Amino acid sequence: MTNYLFTIRLEYLDTPCINKSFVCTFSQFKKEFSMFYPEIDYTIPKEILDKIGDQTKVGDQCLVIPLGPITSVSQAVWICHESPQKLFKMQKLISEYVTETYKKNFEMEMVYVQNESVVHKGKLYLTPEDWTFKKGEEAIVAANWIDTQPYATGMYMKDQIKWKGNGTKPEDERCVKLFRKKEVINKNPDIFCVYLSQDDMADEITQNKLKNNNTINAEELKLKEIAKSRFAAQIYTNKINVRLQNATERDALNKMMNLPKSTLNIDSEILNPVKAKVRDEYLKNRHELLNDEPTKLLTPVQIANELDKLKKKNIKEVCRNIDICINAMNYSVDKGLLPLSGEREKFAMDKENPFNNIAPKIPIQINLPDKDSIGKKAVDEVAKLKGAKEYFAEKIPEGKGPIPTHDDIKKAFNTIQNLKENKKYEKLDDINKGCKANERNNITNIRRRISFLMYSGDNDIFFEYLGYIKNYQFAK
Repeated sequence: MTNYLFTIRLEYLDTPCINKSFVCTFSQFKKEFSMFYPEIDYTIPKEILDKIGDQTKVGDQCLVIPLGPITSVSQAVWICHESPQKLFKMQKLISEYVTETYKKNFEMEMVYVQNESVVHKGKLYLTPEDWTFKKGEEAIVAANWIDTQPYATGMYMKDQIKWKGNGTKPEDERCVKLFRKKEVINKNPDIFCVYLSQDDMADEITQNKLKNNNTINAEELKLKEIAKSRFAAQIYTNKINVRLQNATERDALNKMMNLPKSTLNIDSEILNPVKAKVRDEYLKNRHELLNDEPTKLLTPVQIANELDKLKKKNIKEVCRNIDICINAMNYSVDKGLLPLSGEREKFAMDKENPFNNIAPKIPIQINLPDKDSIGKKAVDEVAKLKGAKEYFAEKIPEGKGPIPTHDDIKKAFNTIQNLKENKKYEKLDDINKGCKANERNNITNIRRRISFLMYSGDNDIFFEYLGYIKNYQFAK
């Protein structure tokens, strides 16, 4: 007879770290979740701490794997090993297994909010091709992934349910929202919410009774239920988006494959799913590369070269060697339209960013003359002069700048907050009047001027002016 240490509930198993590609070490888990899940108790279990003896070591020597929604890391499975390399191998193997489960059919108990007024209890079924919500055997709503707008979003901190029903409105935190494309015009989302079973709440019920002399504090228990439901909703959102990403990526590549082999404009709606896939694959493979033992023996320059090779390899593999796709991806990386740092643009590039679907389109013009033609050779020469060795492409005038970093986003929010404090705006032009029209141009000119300082003499006027500013600031 086989004895199992734990069983795995596949509907909850997830890889929440490193761009949704790896199960987490404890330090990664705490970093990823503490900002959005302050309700979780991140206290290291006593038996783990006693065994390893150092909190810092626990962070890097233990994997934390939630097998369901949790309110304490003590409810998760912990796998620890003193060897970082052996722990990384376990992290990689478990992550590969979890990723494989994404390809299988799933069913999730949820409720469906229909027409902002009616709640149906049933199951959401996911396949690689489509999704369906059923109440018993009756299909209430269904769509192919291609007919669904990328991407699903958890509603926590992002949106609110519009409610006009007579019954109790579901709490926003426990819900997931997605759009069928034919419904986008009417802005009519499909909303699914998580209500946990008695088994899911067993630990919380027990702890609540112990804390309150074997009685139930309904208010405390409700808060924990919503926190765990929000955790489950996030896991379900990830599972929806994995399938949505795979379908939209295949569709985008097929469209690019069938484009004419000449100068053309590629719309960002086609490029975005492929960009997301390139970024996912690169961040996952970069993590693997940097954790391989041989890589740690390389110099920083050698590591940078390896990462550059990895970037090109990922782009070619994701693009399936389609020239138009490869050129567009290389151009996007070079111009900041596809950032691969993994950190500073995390929120802007996250699939759940609710503003991605209303962002301005960024068409790219790709030039692909015949391979052995005189035109191709001329294009290559011009590309080299422009510093664009991997592509020849031009962003058409309507295109915008690089993807914003989190600093850019914070500045934008601060600007909007300041504008709101002053007056009421009736149209976008009113906001523009409150901004510094030449700020970007001035900064660009300063950067250009600084780049030429290396060619200036010791008595350069601009250099002296910068020194004056520095001395003035420090004198304050």
